[in-house]
Amino acid sequence: MGKPTGSPQLPDNELILFFSVLRFMSQHNASAAVAVATPAVGSVPTSATPSCEYGGSSVEGRRSSGSSLPPSSTESRASKGVSSLRNNRFAVPECIAGPLEAFRMAATNLPVDAAAVAATRERLLEALLASYGPHAAALSELFARAAAGALRQQEAVSLSGSGMQSMQEVLPGLYCGSYHPAAQREQLDGARITHILCCIGTAPRFPGDYMYLTIPADDRPEYNIRQHFDRTFDFIESATLRGGTGVLVHCGAGISRAPIIVAAYLVRKLRMPPGQAVAFVQRRRPFASPNAGFVRQLREYAESLGVVPQGGVCLCDATAAHDSRHAASVALQARHTDEGGSLLK
Repeated sequence: MGKPTGSPQLPDNELILFFSVLRFMSQHNASAAVAVATPAVGSVPTSATPSCEYGGSSVEGRRSSGSSLPPSSTESRASKGVSSLRNNRFAVPECIAGPLEAFRMAATNLPVDAAAVAATRERLLEALLASYGPHAAALSELFARAAAGALRQQEAVSLSGSGMQSMQEVLPGLYCGSYHPAAQREQLDGARITHILCCIGTAPRFPGDYMYLTIPADDRPEYNIRQHFDRTFDFIESATLRGGTGVLVHCGAGISRAPIIVAAYLVRKLRMPPGQAVAFVQRRRPFASPNAGFVRQLREYAESLGVVPQGGVCLCDATAAHDSRHAASVALQARHTDEGGSLLK
């Protein structure tokens, strides 16, 4: 009987590349800023699919000292509310959609076949170069870094109370953290944050300057956190796939509610097994440790999307169990060593 081949863990580097490609296309597709009806999960909208030719227009910029976006435009955007951006999608050109999906599947199907990942990555680059010729140098550099494993965002995170109060970039433009960075304008602008998803019942700290979505969730196993997954997916999507913008998902301590919301986004966007999604967040934010009820609801959500079998045992989730136990220990330690003692649970 032959030994199974391939890695039991999803390749972080390739998942970062996948999101980098999406953000690149959202900036450079001519149709990037056109609102398209939200497609069925896993599908690509076809009614507004552009041709496979380069489109040079870019999407709206971010409010910052280095942006060409005037303050009046920022205020207008913020005043529109969440609904104006919920269905903001860009259509992936058909000639790229196939190679992109093949690459995603190779990178997210366990065990991961490194040869298949490399082959599909190469085909994706060829498709992108054919459609975005003027950006050949930038694309080639991005894919060369991916092939060398240089895209990993494994920053050193202080495992103390001060570290827990910070925010970490889970994927390009997608941050997860505690309440503290959400109250620090300089930190938000430094990370090019334009959207803030607050998972606790507090009023926006900077209304008018950032796009907010607030879900007053309770950190209790019996709380129905799943009811928010679709709405938060739309909000995160509207921020992360607009190029030079970003979103901070935060709760009080950044341990349970915010991480499960980010994990739910990964499950739906990448069709990532729920245990692997949580583990992926934990590798960026070691304090992430969603409560057992939230993890169960994430599993049920993944089942409803067809990501994992109904009621079955997913081996890929079992491989992520160690990360979860370690994160729970780190989170508990950080809680006890926090000097401020003012964390919102």
